[in-house]
Amino acid sequence: MVSGKEHISISTLEQLDGERWGEPPHNSYLVRRTHELRTIPLNKFTAEDLRMMIAQKFSLDYLIPLALDVLAGDFMAEGHLYPGALVESVLKVDPQFWQVNKDLWLKANRLVKQNKQKLKRNGITYAGFNQMFTNTK
Repeated sequence: MVSGKEHISISTLEQLDGERWGEPPHNSYLVRRTHELRTIPLNKFTAEDLRMMIAQKFSLDYLIPLALDVLAGDFMAEGHLYPGALVESVLKVDPQFWQVNKDLWLKANRLVKQNKQKLKRNGITYAGFNQMFTNTK
């Protein structure tokens, strides 16, 4: 039997949310790639794929947990941009997402606290993120 987490990892975003986007309405790389990524199993996503989709605010309920797993193993995962690009996209997620998903915020905040020096060295700010829930230690 396939576990819930394993089922999600072998599924595509189209399968998980039941939406088919069809052909991209624009011919830019970003639009084409985000459409393509919706048809790829999540276990095939790279750090760059996660960064791109999270930065566009797509399917956060599925992608943030995967991104946090990547960051737990390689906190400064970069994709095609620069060291820390994935964590920076996670830190910029709308506070409303974190308010609804406080367990994920706690995991992310724990990673941030453990890696403060790496963030500082790479010029990535996190003050607003780690103060989101002021009563949380």
